[in-house]
Amino acid sequence: MNIIAALLIFTVIVVIHELGHFLLAKKHGVGVPEFSVGMGPRIITFAKTKKGPVCRFFCSQKKFDAYEDWQDVTKYSWKLLPIGGSCAMVGEDEDNDAADSFNTKGVWARFSIVFAGPFFNFILAFVFSVIILANNGIDIPRVLAAYDNQPASEAGIKKGDVIRRINGKKITIGREIDTYLMLHPLSGEEVKVEIERDGKEKTIMVDPNYTAYLFGFSYKQQNTADTKISDVSKDSPFQKAGVKILSVNGRTVDNGEELGKVMEEEKKEGEAISFVIRRGSEEKTYEIAPKSYKTKTLGIYASDYQKGNAGQILQYSLIEVKYWIETTVASLGQLVTGKMSMKEVSGPVGIV
Repeated sequence: MNIIAALLIFTVIVVIHELGHFLLAKKHGVGVPEFSVGMGPRIITFAKTKKGPVCRFFCSQKKFDAYEDWQDVTKYSWKLLPIGGSCAMVGEDEDNDAADSFNTKGVWARFSIVFAGPFFNFILAFVFSVIILANNGIDIPRVLAAYDNQPASEAGIKKGDVIRRINGKKITIGREIDTYLMLHPLSGEEVKVEIERDGKEKTIMVDPNYTAYLFGFSYKQQNTADTKISDVSKDSPFQKAGVKILSVNGRTVDNGEELGKVMEEEKKEGEAISFVIRRGSEEKTYEIAPKSYKTKTLGIYASDYQKGNAGQILQYSLIEVKYWIETTVASLGQLVTGKMSMKEVSGPVGIV
C-alpha cells in the first residue's frame, strides 16, 4: 500500500511539473500534440476536434498517428502505469521550423516554458505546506525540554525559551536547529545561542562538551511520550525494543521526560541501576551499570507545534519551502566536499 501511495504522489509531482510546461507552451503558441498522465499504453485519450469532442479507448500509437481529424489538436491521455506524465511539444526534440515549434519561439518564451515546470513544483510545495501547517500547526523553536545537567540547562537556557539564533544563524522553525547542527557539527567550542524570554532577547554561551552515561537503549525524552524503549544496542539486557520501563531504582516513571530525569539523578559511574520493565504481561527487573561516553550536544528539544491563523500559515509555508530549498542546497554542498556520503542520498526508488 505504501508503494502505491508513493507512486501516486510521485505521479502528482511529475504531472504538476508537466502542467507548468503545458500552460506556458500554450500561452506562447507552442503546439502540444499530447499531454498525458501516467506512462505506458493509453487507456483513455480525449481530444477536442473541429468535428467535436472525440474520446478513444486503448488507442495504439499506430491509430493515434492515423486519425486525421486530431493531428493539429492537443490529445489528453490517461495511461496505464501511474509513474509520472509527459507534455510533448512540437520541435522539442527535433529540428522543426513550423510556426508552432518550440525552436521558433524567442529566448524568453522558451526560457519561461522550461522554467515553468520546476516553478510549478515550488507552487505545489507551498500548497502542500499550507495544508500540512493548517492541520499540524506551526513549528515554533520553543524549548520544550532543556535536559537536566546537560550543556544548555547548565548555561541557563530554560523550558519556554524561544531559540532565535545559533552562532548567528537565524532560527525560524524548530527543525532548523537539528538541521544546522547536522550541517555544522559541534566542535567543542562555545556555541552562541540567542534566545527570547518574556519578550526580551538574551545571548547565552553554551559549552557543548558533555559526558553521557549510556544504558544500551534509547527512548523519546518528552513528557508527551511514554517510557517505551524505541531501540536497543546489541549487548542491551533488554534484548529488543518495545518493552516499557515502569520504575528506576524504585522510583516510578510515567513518561519519557521523567525517565530521563530520574536516570540522570540516579546514575553513578560503575554502579548498577535497577530497572523494572514490562514485556507483554510479564514484569522483570534488570540491573544495568551505565557506561560513560564523552560527546558534544546542546541538550535541548525545541520544536513546539502550535495552531496559527491564516496569515501565519501562509507566512510559515513560505518559510518551510525556503527551509527545504536551503537544506537541499547545503546537503548537496556537503556531498561535493565529501562531508556527506553518497549512501545518504536517495532517488525516487530509494524514497519509495
